[in-house]
Amino acid sequence: MTTLPLSTFWDTSKTEGEANTGWFQKMLSVIKELPGGAESFTELTISAGSITPTAAGHTVDTEADAVTDDLSVIDVTNMPEGRRIVLRVEDATRSVVVKHLAGGTGQISLKGETDLTLSNTTQLLELILIGTTWYQIGLTDSYTADRAVITDSSGNITASSTTSAEVGYLSGVTSNIQTQFNNETKAILTNTGDMVYANSPNELIRLGLGAAGYKLFVNQAGTLPEWGEGFKVGSFTRDTSLASGTQSITGVGFQPSAIILLAEIDAKAEMSVGFSDGSSHVCIYDYYNILASDSWAGNTGAVIYLIQTPSIISSAYIQSFDVDGFTLYWTTTGAKTGTAGVHYLALR
Repeated sequence: MTTLPLSTFWDTSKTEGEANTGWFQKMLSVIKELPGGAESFTELTISAGSITPTAAGHTVDTEADAVTDDLSVIDVTNMPEGRRIVLRVEDATRSVVVKHLAGGTGQISLKGETDLTLSNTTQLLELILIGTTWYQIGLTDSYTADRAVITDSSGNITASSTTSAEVGYLSGVTSNIQTQFNNETKAILTNTGDMVYANSPNELIRLGLGAAGYKLFVNQAGTLPEWGEGFKVGSFTRDTSLASGTQSITGVGFQPSAIILLAEIDAKAEMSVGFSDGSSHVCIYDYYNILASDSWAGNTGAVIYLIQTPSIISSAYIQSFDVDGFTLYWTTTGAKTGTAGVHYLALR
């Protein structure tokens, strides 16, 4: 780089014209080396990790046109402190890795304290010389259109994923948005234990705390939450002499999802305990009237199984779980007699 000429205009060892010409030529050289002084960026090729600037703006190419090359040092000969230079790659197919604090005179200190790769001709790296170290001032690049601009982890400007339309949603905001959300929710919650849920799209409403022991369920329509005990204990009877057919049990208060049934005929060796989820039905039943001894057997097709004799049987399975209870389908085999008492635990 050219050294600034002395501030005096005259050189007494030369003629007036020679002195004037020499001074102006030096000043012209200095001006050309300043930003905007040259007509275009001139190319510098890396040599052993170093370049020697001759102007304020240069393109940088890899040594021997390698695919990539490291730039570790920028020569500071005849460079006054405060000198600025702007660098970009000569060819986007050949990247230049600017090394952070590689050591020695002319080393480069980068924001983020990490190496920087210049890989396209729109990236402009601006540096300033302080002492014998070049410090990064800025880095410009071509950015994705219609995106908010942020600084990355290295402090360089880059495009975010946030669109201008999304930024526009903040227009007119006068206070912290999260605080506004929190306050909106607080306004709905009036009592300890309250919950908030969406009654419809974009509409929040309050669900008050349920009674002690209640559990949270989805309502019958499958649209909203609600509290409920979640179980029902009840009893009913069945005349086992009736022909095969259905029996609907109501008053449960909800549509069960599973049920346990205990069935018996008073003073008879007829009893069963069954379980069903509406599709699978199993039970165990008293087998005394078959073997005339204390024994039990299992059945995988019924929830109630009452044996009077080997050929006289009353059995049932869950035909459906209903809005307010359930429906059994009874099968009567032979001349069955007796009234069955059935006790159930329905689970929501």
